[in-house]
Amino acid sequence: MNILKNFFHFIFYSKFRFFKPKNKKILIFDEAGSGLVKKYFRKEDIHILHTRKESLNLFVLIKNFIKRKFSSLDYFNSYIKLVDPNIIISVIDNSPIFYKLKKSGSQKKILIASTVRTPVHDFALFDLNKIETKGNIDTSVDVIFSLNDAIGKKFQKLNVKKVITIGSFKSNYFNFDEKKSIEVLYISSWASLPANHKVTHDVNFQEFNEHQIKLIKNLSQYGKDHQVKITILGKMKNNLVKNEFNFYKSIFYNNEWEFIESEKANSYQVIDKSKVVITLNSTLGYESFSRGNKTLFFDIRSVPQSLNSLKFGWPITCIEKEGPFWTRENSYYKCKSILNKLREMKETEWRNIHKKFQGLLMPRDKDNSIFKKHLSEFYNFQD
Repeated sequence: MNILKNFFHFIFYSKFRFFKPKNKKILIFDEAGSGLVKKYFRKEDIHILHTRKESLNLFVLIKNFIKRKFSSLDYFNSYIKLVDPNIIISVIDNSPIFYKLKKSGSQKKILIASTVRTPVHDFALFDLNKIETKGNIDTSVDVIFSLNDAIGKKFQKLNVKKVITIGSFKSNYFNFDEKKSIEVLYISSWASLPANHKVTHDVNFQEFNEHQIKLIKNLSQYGKDHQVKITILGKMKNNLVKNEFNFYKSIFYNNEWEFIESEKANSYQVIDKSKVVITLNSTLGYESFSRGNKTLFFDIRSVPQSLNSLKFGWPITCIEKEGPFWTRENSYYKCKSILNKLREMKETEWRNIHKKFQGLLMPRDKDNSIFKKHLSEFYNFQD
């Protein structure tokens, strides 16, 4: 039944390419997230390998069919062999199949870590038995550009030759000098899941989400008590935006508040406009801190043990449970005191705190100069 379903999906929803893929210097594995990568290479040098069946190449499929090669990995490897790129690059760092792709000769396989990954949400990435190919030169990843050193060490277990820490590749690209016009910004972690959905083996979504609901109610109370407008930066897209908006409206109905749809704004510009940014453990929250914004982390989802990897700064081991811009306490009193402290903190004091922790949590390499410098060994950016 699944075979038939997939077959008809391909027929009705995939675009078919009939000719042999052309040779290109740069092959981007997976179109998702490729927009920013493309900006660093000449257009005529780039070829995108679609991995989600948006597009299928019949030349490759027929060639593989004759050789009785039917798996997705077989298709990707055949495709790469025909394009014969100098660089195979991707920002999809949690795709197990990327680590299994074969390369040949002097080809370089490059990966850009784009999101904070944990075993809770990205189990496949951390199931090393499924994707580890230690010692296999043909499938090794030459370089991973990592968010921080501790995350880099996790990736080194995946047959990676070299890890280079650059922070957030995407955040590094965007530079803004914004007037601080948003008083308090909350980065939404809202999700549309059934209450009984298993987040881990011993935690369902209702239990998982109740901590965020409590925090949002605390922020609503804070806004009322201090006459502060609370701004929400939404997470959802398309048809779920309305549901997300209505969720916050049900809590902030008696507040001065604003909801910013994620699709209608540049998230980096929004956080750079904010005097204080509040997050649970989102990648955007770490990026906000990396960019020098006052950022407050509520580490309220890392209990029980099965959720331990959601704790602030994971997998860094030298971070205390409480700090100047993070807390595990979810009471109104703590919300009020730590938020007041950050709002009233002088910029000089904040810069000193930021300097102490930035290299540990997420460095910032403006304009991705380290990325360009390293890839210039394999690609001439000047031509």
